[in-house]
Amino acid sequence: MNYSFIIFISLIVCNNAFNTISNRKQTFSSKISMAVSKKDNYLVTLLPGDGIGPEILAATVPVLKTLGDKYKFSINFREADIGGIAIDKHNDPFPDSSL
Repeated sequence: MNYSFIIFISLIVCNNAFNTISNRKQTFSSKISMAVSKKDNYLVTLLPGDGIGPEILAATVPVLKTLGDKYKFSINFREADIGGIAIDKHNDPFPDSSL
């Protein structure tokens, strides 16, 4: 599985959401508020896997925490295995415990 592809798709989804909101001509802070107004708390499963995944998450998680602090929502992170590390630990590249 190519984690760069997953991150790329995630960025496209986020970009599309922000573009939709920006069409309403609101300030950046109200855009963020609208994007998270339905929930105050999110659970995000981190799948660092192999290769550059751990380094990407090491840079991404602090940014997400800062956004949550600034815009008054929280993110609870859970890490799960995928890829080579999951094969080594679970004999499965995408174990059920990662869902």
